[in-house]
Amino acid sequence: MTAINVILQRDVAHIVTDSAFYDLDGYVQGFAPKAVTIPHWPGILAVRGPMLGMALLLAEASIKFRNIDEFADGAEAFLADYCKRHHEALTQWGGPPAIEVHAVGVSPSTGGCRGFYVNSQPGEEDPDTLLSDDFDYLSAGPAPVVALTEVNVPDIIVAPLPPDEFWGEVRASGFGGNLAALDHSAIRRLGTKILKAQRLETGTHFEGGEHHHFVGGFPVFMTLKRDGTITTSIGEAWADKVGERIDPSQDREAERDAAPDLAHMSRQQRRQFERLKRERSAA
Repeated sequence: MTAINVILQRDVAHIVTDSAFYDLDGYVQGFAPKAVTIPHWPGILAVRGPMLGMALLLAEASIKFRNIDEFADGAEAFLADYCKRHHEALTQWGGPPAIEVHAVGVSPSTGGCRGFYVNSQPGEEDPDTLLSDDFDYLSAGPAPVVALTEVNVPDIIVAPLPPDEFWGEVRASGFGGNLAALDHSAIRRLGTKILKAQRLETGTHFEGGEHHHFVGGFPVFMTLKRDGTITTSIGEAWADKVGERIDPSQDREAERDAAPDLAHMSRQQRRQFERLKRERSAA
């Protein structure tokens, strides 16, 4: 379950993702980007879904559409057709051809940043067939149902959604105010908090499977400005390893060993840190 978080402001759009790819049992297979730059829009596309379907979708959408407004107009038809043409790649893991695309870009019509997401789910024309034990998504399936949702300005889209108590912690940390007023540093801190919470979420790809964590690898922060500038920065890697399952308990151990961010500490917090450091040195 890829983490894709979109924070949309009028003049700036941010996409924050993880980078881990894993098998059905949750064992990490490797690390790769889940969002890419579309230079001629300019914009960014991020995808959640089967690994083999991602790269081709990003390439096709980039070639077919000249800007984000064109993509918004044609995204539903494009994704429905894509799911039909690449049914085998999208069902490689034995499940339905579900895929979700998040897009941000500079809109030619408004001159500001625009964002939306479009997702496909298997059709439900025949629920009895879909639920039967012998139905095979690899060889057949009803036409996908595709829906587009526009993102308001300003707004934040978080997927997967952390538990309710997380948002209380976010508000207590000072991010409950005006989203439009947050600067780049505040957005990055907010994105880091969201990814940290998403790493704790667990699930399974199939009924009866063992639950495991989904979000891992490296935090990736992408920013698009209305002048077309796109920047990418990589956060500090988590301790996830290829061939192993994601284990967020290692994060707490790393945090205890890491140097604190003095720049974002209050004066009281810095004094307390310096006092503890002196006490440890004396010991």
